[in-house]
Amino acid sequence: MRQLIPVILEQEYECICQEVKGKDVAIIFDGATRDGEALVVLVRFVESWTIKQRLVRLRLLKSSVNVDDLARIIIEVLHRKINVQENSLLAAMRDGASVNKKALQTVSVLYPDMIDIGCISHFLNKVGEKCHTPTLKLFMATWNLIFSTSISARNVWRGISGRSMPRYNSTRWWSYWECAMVVLQEWQHFRTFLTSNEDFAKTSRQRALQIFDMNTNKLKIELVSVMEMEEFVKSTYTLEGDGTLILIAYEKLQTLQAFIRVRNFPTLTSAMQQLFPLNVAEQQRWYNYGFRECLMPAFEDYTNTSANDATVSRSIQVSQAAQLFSPKFVKVSEPDAATVDQIRAVPFLSNNEVIQSLKDELPTYIVKASQIPNEFDTLSDSRPWWKSVARELPAWSSAIQKLVVVQPSSAAAERAFSMLTTMFGEQQHDALEDYIETSLMLRVNDR
Repeated sequence: MRQLIPVILEQEYECICQEVKGKDVAIIFDGATRDGEALVVLVRFVESWTIKQRLVRLRLLKSSVNVDDLARIIIEVLHRKINVQENSLLAAMRDGASVNKKALQTVSVLYPDMIDIGCISHFLNKVGEKCHTPTLKLFMATWNLIFSTSISARNVWRGISGRSMPRYNSTRWWSYWECAMVVLQEWQHFRTFLTSNEDFAKTSRQRALQIFDMNTNKLKIELVSVMEMEEFVKSTYTLEGDGTLILIAYEKLQTLQAFIRVRNFPTLTSAMQQLFPLNVAEQQRWYNYGFRECLMPAFEDYTNTSANDATVSRSIQVSQAAQLFSPKFVKVSEPDAATVDQIRAVPFLSNNEVIQSLKDELPTYIVKASQIPNEFDTLSDSRPWWKSVARELPAWSSAIQKLVVVQPSSAAAERAFSMLTTMFGEQQHDALEDYIETSLMLRVNDR
């Protein structure tokens, strides 16, 4: 087996080399903790109007990777392993870690056309973490500990409430939100569970009960306020998928901006009326606490980061330009030639000749887009639609095949980590790196 692994790995690289030969590509990369750090690199490309992703590197490192080593690993896999030419790397997608940003500055010396795209899902996750809910966070940390350390607690809770209690990942705010949602839905069962005579997690239960009793109103209001962030959670879910997410990312961000601007919080309003049915002053006081103290820090972080963080701003600008490649958007907005200049935000499409060709074809594009059905789905219907109009719109169809290699998310790397954890548990942490890498590549790249 040990002699076969290098042969299989080399064959996999040769196959990927042939797949990406002569094509424009983008990469997605990320690191995760695994007896030090695990690093994955995926390549994304288009073949016959189909978006494909391939895992091209897994490194298991004894400690966190530094800037120089990360840049070297990325350049090595692109240049030596899969032979990507200097003008063929169009984008690199990563999370907000500073080491990733600095490494790409080095990579851009060899690949000058590359756009550095920050993961919008990570950005939205950070926004959710900015909700100021100190009582809820303390309670949820204790609550999560109860269910993480005691099987008996899970069984007792299931017997009382009739459902399982999810646990959350401290690095994924949306999983915290999901757990908090169940807590709110099962609020009436808390005291019964926390005062149960069963022998489990006594210290943690006593602490949770103390928080619950001493801060009941504040805890409930912070919990209800967090539920108002559902639109952020849904957008994060959507933008962690695959496919042509770049075409809908800006629409999702606009929805969030509108949500912040409108300031309609029906769940919070209803909760205030139920808690203080005859006291309007208390309703207003606690409503202001929920809105101003709990939610506003998150909203301000969203607004400030969108405007002032260079990587996030660039990702938003590229997403805004990408809207013009959505037939559904064009059908509604009927853009003019000046609007096409937004596409200059995408460096590999900013050539004057390319922009002029897109403007020349714009009238035909608008007519074609006007014929799509109202139920047209941007994610599932765009690819076959563009394929059908490629002859009438050669400039636009050529441009979109470049654009869709850009993904406003690095979630594909996290899915590779999840698969790694599933395939190689704690008892297999001593397996050799080439065996793990080969096995994971074959599984992720299943053709």
